[in-house]
Amino acid sequence: MKAKQRISFTEGPLFWRLILFALPIMATGILQMLYNAADKIVVGQFSGDPNALGAIGSTTFISGLIINFMAGLGSGAGVIVAQLYGAKRENETSRAVHTSLIMSVGISVIMSVVAYTTAEPLLHLLGTQDAFMDGALLYLRMTYSGILATSLYNVSASILRAVGDSRSPLVIGSVAGIMNVVLNVFFVIAFHMSVDGVALATVISQYFSAAAAIAILAKRRGECYAFSFKKLRCDRRFLLRILRIGVPTGLQSTCFSITNMITTSAVNTFPPEYVTAHSVSGNIDGMLDVIAGSFCQSAMTASGQNLGAMKPDRIKKVFYYSLIQSMSIMLIVAHTLRFFRAEIASIFVEASTPGYDTIIAAVSEWTGIMLATYFLQGAMNAVLGTVRGLGYSMAPLILNIVGTCVTRSVWVFLIFPLEPFHTFSGLALLYPVSWASSALLLAIITVVAFRRLAKLESEIKAKESAASGASAERPPQKA
Repeated sequence: MKAKQRISFTEGPLFWRLILFALPIMATGILQMLYNAADKIVVGQFSGDPNALGAIGSTTFISGLIINFMAGLGSGAGVIVAQLYGAKRENETSRAVHTSLIMSVGISVIMSVVAYTTAEPLLHLLGTQDAFMDGALLYLRMTYSGILATSLYNVSASILRAVGDSRSPLVIGSVAGIMNVVLNVFFVIAFHMSVDGVALATVISQYFSAAAAIAILAKRRGECYAFSFKKLRCDRRFLLRILRIGVPTGLQSTCFSITNMITTSAVNTFPPEYVTAHSVSGNIDGMLDVIAGSFCQSAMTASGQNLGAMKPDRIKKVFYYSLIQSMSIMLIVAHTLRFFRAEIASIFVEASTPGYDTIIAAVSEWTGIMLATYFLQGAMNAVLGTVRGLGYSMAPLILNIVGTCVTRSVWVFLIFPLEPFHTFSGLALLYPVSWASSALLLAIITVVAFRRLAKLESEIKAKESAASGASAERPPQKA
C-alpha cells in the first residue's frame, strides 16, 4: 500500500477516519473467521467423518490460549510504535519495530514447545469425549506448528496498523483466506483427509500471511518503520515497554481462553449434539468479537498517535466516537445474526448428520441469549482500545479479569449447577451477566484516564502560556 493510503489520526476530522481505519481490520478479522469456519464447514459437509466437526470444535478454546497471548504481545508492539510514530521519533520507531519482531520469534518458539506438550493433558482436563479425542489432539498438534507464523503476522500487522495502514493486512488476509479454503477442499475432497487436511491447510496459509506481512514491511524503504535484516537488534528499553503493555494484554486474552475452556468443560456434560452446537455458536461469537475488536484496534491506534503528538483533546474525541460507533454497529449486526441464527447454523451441519434438528435448536438457544446483549462487548472494546493506547496495561487486565473471567467462572461452578440454571440456556446466561459486570468495572478506568488527560491538557496549556509570556517579555530586536 502506498503512503497516501495510510491514515493519520493526529490531524483532521476523526469520526469517519476511525470508521475507515476500522473497516479493513473488521474485514480482515471476518475473513480469518470465515476461513477458520471453512475448516468446520468442509469437514462437516465433505469428510464423511461424523466426529470431525466436534473434534475441531473441542480444540477452539485450547488453541486460543497460545494464539491469543501472542496476539496480545502484538498489540503491545502496536501501541509503542503508534506513540513513537505519532511523536515523529523515527529512529526510535525503527528500533521498536525490529525489537518487536525479534521478541515475537523468541517467545513463539517457547510457546510452541509448551503448547505441544500440554495439548493432550488439557483435552483430558476439559473432559473431551472419547469420540473426539484422537481427532482433536491431531488437529491441535498440527496447527501448533503455525504459532511462529501467527506471531510474526500479528506483530507485523500491528506495526502496519500503528502507522495508519489497515488495508495491507486486509489484502494479506483475503489472499490467505482464499488459499486456505482452496487447500481445505483439495485435501479433504481430493485426498480424502479429515481434520489433518484442514489443519495442514491452516498452517500453510498462516506461513503465507507471515511472509507476506514481513515482505510489505521490507518494501517500505525510506519509511521509519521499514524492516531490514541489517537493523535486527533487540533494544532492551523498548522490549520492556512492549512487554509491559503486551504481556498484560496477552494474559487478559489467555484468561478469556481459560474461562472459555471452563465453559467448554460444562458444555461437555451435555450430549454430543450440544457440543457440536457450541462449536457452531463459537463461530458466530468469534465473528462478532473481531468486529468489536476492530474498533478496539482503531481506538488504540488513534489514542496512541495522539498521545505521542500531545493532543489530549483529540484522545477524548477518539473515546466518544469509538464508543458510539462500536455499540451501534454491534447492536445492528448482533440482532441481524440473531434473526437468522438457525439458517446460519445449517451452513455448518449437513442435514443428514445424526441429531441435526437438536443441533440447530441448541445453536438457536445459545446464540439467542448471547446476541441479545452483544452491544455491551462493543462498549468494552472501545474503552479498552482507548486506555491501552494511553499506555495503561495492568488496570484493564485486573478489571476485565474480575468482570469477565471471575464472573463467568463463578457462574459455571456455583450458579450453573443450581436446578433453575442447569440447562443449556442457563449456561449461556454467563454472557450478559459477565458483560454487564465488566462494563461497570471499566467505567472506573475511564474516569482515571480522563483525569490523566485533563492533567496533560493543563500541562500543555501552562507550557504554551509560559512560552507566550517569554516571547512577550523579550525586547524587540533592532533592525
